[in-house]
Amino acid sequence: MDPMVIFLIGVSMLMLIFGRGSDENTILSLKKTGDYDLICKFVQIYKSGFSEREFQSLKNELDSKNRRIKISDPLLKKIVNLELKKTRERIKSEKNSIEKYNIINEEKKIDSNQKSTYEDKNSTNYHEKEAANNRENNKFKERYTAKKLRDMGCRLSNEGKYGEAIEYYDRSILANPNYAYAWYKKGIAFLNVNRYQEGIECFEKTRKIDPNLYFSLVERGDIATPNKKFEKHDTEKVTVSNKEKNTSKDKDLARNLFDTGCSLSDNRKHKEAIEYYDRQILAKPYHLEAWLHKGTSFYERGMNQEAIECFDKALLIESEHASVCLTESEHASVWLVKGACFINIGMNQEAIECFDKATLIEPNNASAWRNKGVCLFILGRYQEAIEVFDVAISFQPRNADFWYVKGGSLCKMEKYQEAIECFDKVISVEPNNVDAWYNKGVSLLIVGRNQEAMECFDLTISAKPNHAYSWHNKGTTFFRMGRYEEAIRCYEKTKNIDSKAYFALVEDTIDEIDKMKGYDFEKFTGALYKKMGYTIKHTSLSGDQGADLIISKCEERSVVQIKRHTGKVSNKAIQEVVASKGYYKCNSCIVVTNSYFTKRAIELGNANDVKLIDRDEFKSMIKNL
Repeated sequence: MDPMVIFLIGVSMLMLIFGRGSDENTILSLKKTGDYDLICKFVQIYKSGFSEREFQSLKNELDSKNRRIKISDPLLKKIVNLELKKTRERIKSEKNSIEKYNIINEEKKIDSNQKSTYEDKNSTNYHEKEAANNRENNKFKERYTAKKLRDMGCRLSNEGKYGEAIEYYDRSILANPNYAYAWYKKGIAFLNVNRYQEGIECFEKTRKIDPNLYFSLVERGDIATPNKKFEKHDTEKVTVSNKEKNTSKDKDLARNLFDTGCSLSDNRKHKEAIEYYDRQILAKPYHLEAWLHKGTSFYERGMNQEAIECFDKALLIESEHASVCLTESEHASVWLVKGACFINIGMNQEAIECFDKATLIEPNNASAWRNKGVCLFILGRYQEAIEVFDVAISFQPRNADFWYVKGGSLCKMEKYQEAIECFDKVISVEPNNVDAWYNKGVSLLIVGRNQEAMECFDLTISAKPNHAYSWHNKGTTFFRMGRYEEAIRCYEKTKNIDSKAYFALVEDTIDEIDKMKGYDFEKFTGALYKKMGYTIKHTSLSGDQGADLIISKCEERSVVQIKRHTGKVSNKAIQEVVASKGYYKCNSCIVVTNSYFTKRAIELGNANDVKLIDRDEFKSMIKNL
């Protein structure tokens, strides 16, 4: 090969290697200085595409901020295109998750055999409510679409692109023909391109739709009355009229009131903050931020109804009157906090509607999906809750909270194996999550995996030694394994920690006894008497002469007949234990049952001094350990 060719190939390879290293160093430097965020913001704004002029604007901004770091056009385009690709893939993934959720939901609605746990889906009331909700959501979508188009028009107007702005205002009005504020902004845009008659027509349309908005704008000087002839200086006046109208002193006073309220809120002095927000609202009734901050302060004070009213007012101002608009994230947050207020006052269905609004605005808002799932769980709509948590998990796969509540929903539906998998996910993210270990143990206990359940309860107890219900269920696990003395020790520990948990345990124990075999009931009763200080001797399984236990303490020696029955115990058991008393040389006799005695058995027992312990007495024995 020609030496010159070899030399050129070598030079090219070196340029490629060192050029690539230089590119990586440049990207790293941009990330260190925080200027990479400018590129990310640029991608968010122009995710559908950008012009050469817009690209050059980004380049100039980066160059002005980083005089030491020079980034070439090709490298910048490469970085921007990579970020665009990531953003589009993320949006596609989110869209697929939401479509999957919607498909599941739609299939669920179509299935006429499936019934809701809170209302019969075949009923007229349900369909009317569903139709009303759909109409409300459609109206909200129309209003929100109109608002987004109006915001784009405002941005173009601020850049002096009035022709393009008018197109967006037209699209906004097409989405919501009664959107008074869009008509007003369109009128302003017409004035700025000297199309005065069309501007007046837009203002007249504003007046017909919302007279209150129209006259407030006239009073502020933002709209001239239709009979006034517009000149060039009038157009200029429209854009600055509000600034000319208010004095510097008034502005400073209003700003000080609001800032003082915010400062008090930051210091958690919400009661005092509300007073300042009220004074600010009195001075400026349409001050969006004051209404929002006032609502948040009410929420922090637990005054949920008052908070909801403030948020409603803020949303009304934002949609109809405000010249300063909320971002998508801020708008979704308002619906989120309003939904939380509804949860706090037990209005879960209304809360769900708020979270639906939040997800319509910001489909990837995992918190909104999570809160909706919790409300569905509270309402007993577990299958719907699981589907919603699946969407939330698709956005945040390692969010332990999402997996935990999904596991709880599966437990409610008695899908314990799937619930165990959810709790395992929680533990993989948060290995010290005591609640996850406890609920996994309960689920394992229910499916009969006693040894694994025991390990979970031991881990829970090692983290929280006074976790009464872990001791409770550990005792139940020992009980099911036939280790009755260890079970009783756990019961005693439960009682010492929490008597309420212990009494619940007693009921559970009786239910377990109802399912066990007769011999196991004998063993448990023996362990119980042993705990009470008696010496225990079990008789032989066959030929016991009517006795199952011989118990003795001090000079007392008793023969015990134990009957695990589903029906009432007859007088035959009384006859057998009386006969066995002399045989075993005892001075008293007892009959114990998990059930009750017939009238004749009670009469015979009283006549022969036989102590009868029925279901209620046996519960008392356990309680009084």
